Amino acid sequence: MADEESFTDIVGARPEDPPRKCTKDAHKRRLEAAISAGGNPSTNGGAEFAPDLVAAMDLSRAASTEASLGEFVDDVRQAFRRVARTGEAVA
Repeated sequence: MADEESFTDIVGARPEDPPRKCTKDAHKRRLEAAISAGGNPSTNGGAEFAPDLVAAMDLSRAASTEASLGEFVDDVRQAFRRVARTGEAVA
């Protein structure tokens, strides 16, 4: 849901804004609400949309929206650069 544009294209509805303070299952409820608002049946808790969402996602846009995802993407990019530069495996 971090890339709202791609998410909306695939699911058919924009997810609600995330809560200021995250509560248990808040993202799961946001996902379920967006799936329902898009007129889709949720047969697997939203996981059924994963292949299409991953294919459509703009990872840079999502990483700029969600700080923890941005940190993860930066770490992976640095690891790939290190491997490309040195040829050493990443532990």
